[in-house]
Amino acid sequence: MEGLENREHTFQDCIVTKGTWNYLSVTWPDNISHAEFTDWFTWIVLTSNTEDCQKFICAIWAIWSARKKWVHEGQKQSGKEVAKFILQYLQELKDIKQTQVTSKPSNNNWRPPGKCYYKINFDVAVDLKTNKSCLGIIVRDYKGNEVATRSTLHENIPLGFEAEAIACLQAVILGRDLGLKFVDIEKDSLTVIKKAKSTKRAKSVIGSYIQDIKELSKFFYKINFQHIGRSTNEKVHNLASKGLKIGENAYLDRRSADQEITEVEIDRGWRCRI
Repeated sequence: MEGLENREHTFQDCIVTKGTWNYLSVTWPDNISHAEFTDWFTWIVLTSNTEDCQKFICAIWAIWSARKKWVHEGQKQSGKEVAKFILQYLQELKDIKQTQVTSKPSNNNWRPPGKCYYKINFDVAVDLKTNKSCLGIIVRDYKGNEVATRSTLHENIPLGFEAEAIACLQAVILGRDLGLKFVDIEKDSLTVIKKAKSTKRAKSVIGSYIQDIKELSKFFYKINFQHIGRSTNEKVHNLASKGLKIGENAYLDRRSADQEITEVEIDRGWRCRI
């Protein structure tokens, strides 16, 4: 992205940007090419249909994100790579909308897992202004007791589905590190849960994270990925939001402080075998 750094150069004249527009088949008349950014942007939005407008807006966001990664992290992407990310991201959004239309309404109350199981709920809170996020995880047993909680701050973490996939991966890692063997993983992100459950190899933007999740799942005797409503996941969302607001990492393993956990309890639930 060489040349004079202004909006026109970043979103129109840069070599990488031109490659992105080319792969996306986004074009405009020559007379518009010489217009100021605001006029150029407005013309495309007003003359595009809904689908093309969504692609254009998403591309503006992706191009700007790619530029920041190059400037601040030294990670350079080609126009084709940026365009591929945009198309995959838009497809993820379509999949969510289609599934939401056909999904059945669910009970908004959190339910404990069955005996021998532990339930791990996770969520992510994001601050777009500071480009920071906080992961929240709550682990509970079949009685509904909290076994462990974690909130972890991240800077410059990818937004959208990548952040959700990373959070799911961290939830699985925590379950493994705690030595749990029978686990339910719950989240209100349908795309991540759906791909984690799928037997097919994920080829989307979050494919590498999903593959890591599947590999780590082999450490458990049984692991279930379940989609829940937003309100059902409210407690862990509040944990993530609080961590983001305070700006501190926190981890609490309640097993070490709980004197009522006996060997019988451990044999029955912690490392339960069927």
